[in-house]
Amino acid sequence: MWDQFFDGKKLVWFYGLIALLVLNLLFLFLLTFPSGRDLEDKDMKIAVTSKTALLAEKYRDTVKANLERIDRAKADIKNFRESKLLSEEVGVTGVRNEIYNITSKERIEGEDIAFGNRHLKNYELTQYSMKIPLRGSYKSLRNFIRKVEASNSFLVIDEVQLKNVEDKRKKQNLELSVTLTTYFVGS
Repeated sequence: MWDQFFDGKKLVWFYGLIALLVLNLLFLFLLTFPSGRDLEDKDMKIAVTSKTALLAEKYRDTVKANLERIDRAKADIKNFRESKLLSEEVGVTGVRNEIYNITSKERIEGEDIAFGNRHLKNYELTQYSMKIPLRGSYKSLRNFIRKVEASNSFLVIDEVQLKNVEDKRKKQNLELSVTLTTYFVGS
């Protein structure tokens, strides 16, 4: 049987088919095998994709850290509102009494205190301002400021104006105008 196969005509056909098969495989290899340029492009795409993935991961970590800071800030604000700010009903009288007590203990002459309030609806707060004209010695006025700063109430000193007054009858020769602001929960 092999003798018949290896006769001249069939052997030529066989080698021809093998050559054709090798040429087809070579052609297929040349079409499908990437060139050096294609490999460089693919390497570049992989590098860009890797860099993009690293940047995306870094961005995700940054966003996550920022969200954690925002959550901590929200908790701090909530804690501040609950521990430092009083309700308007309770706080207004308390702050007024505290100011009157400080002025009387320091023997400071207080004139009419001008009060004003403003509702901050976006924050659910009421801003309460007091302009307090005072007259006294430097020491007593300085003590007043210190006691306001050390107050348990949340008081902000917005403005201070100090003026020397000629008054030979009394030792109280300074006038101090202080603007204080505080905030109350609710509006």
